[in-house]
Amino acid sequence: MSARLSTVYSCSNCDAQYPRWVGRCSQCGKFGTISTEGTVIQKATVKSASSVPVADTVNLGSLKSVNVPKFSSGYGEIDRVIGGGIAQSGVTLVTGEPGVGKSTLLLALAGRLGKKVLYVSGEESAEQVSGRLQRLNISGDQISFTTASEVGSLVQVINHQLPQLVVVDSLQTMASGQAEGSAGSPNQVRAVLAGLIEAAKSTKAAIFVIGHVTK
Repeated sequence: MSARLSTVYSCSNCDAQYPRWVGRCSQCGKFGTISTEGTVIQKATVKSASSVPVADTVNLGSLKSVNVPKFSSGYGEIDRVIGGGIAQSGVTLVTGEPGVGKSTLLLALAGRLGKKVLYVSGEESAEQVSGRLQRLNISGDQISFTTASEVGSLVQVINHQLPQLVVVDSLQTMASGQAEGSAGSPNQVRAVLAGLIEAAKSTKAAIFVIGHVTK
C-alpha cells in the first residue's frame, strides 16, 4: 500500500504534539504556541489476520484473590477513598488544581503515619517544607527530603533508603533521561510514571505522586 504524508504540529512550550493546528495547547494551557513541526511520511501497512499472534486468555473465575498488603493512612476518609488503606508496591496519583492543598494533605499524612517517608519536591526547598511541617505541628523526624528531579536519580535514592512511603511533589517537575521532551510533557510523564511504578514494585514502597491540573 502507498505511503502517505501527514503534518505534525507541536507546542513550543511543552512539546505536546497534535495531528492538526489548535489555538490553545490542551496540555499546558498556553495560547499561540502551536506550530508546524514537519511532515512525516507514514507507510501504511496491513497485516493479515493469520500473521497476528493469538493473545492468551484466562478464566477469571478460576483465579484466587490476592490480598495486597495495605496500611492505614491515619485518616479514615482517605482510607475509604483509596480502597481500605495505602497499598504497598503501588503508585497513587493525587491530582487537582494548583493551591487546593494537595501538598499539605500529603505532608500531614506523612507526619501521622509513623513510618519512614521520603518527600521529593521540585517546587520547594527543604527549609520551606520543614516550615510547613512546623505550622502543621508535625514532627519531621521520620521524613527525609530530596530535590531529585530526574527519575533515575530518584529511583537510586529509593533503593538506598527503602522508605515505606514516597511523596513526589510534583509530576510536572520530574523528568526522565529515557524520554524526549521537557518536564511535564506527555512523553516525560509516561517515562517518569513507568520508572516510579518499577521502583514501587521492586522496593514495596507506596508512592504518592502529585499532579497539577490546569485549565
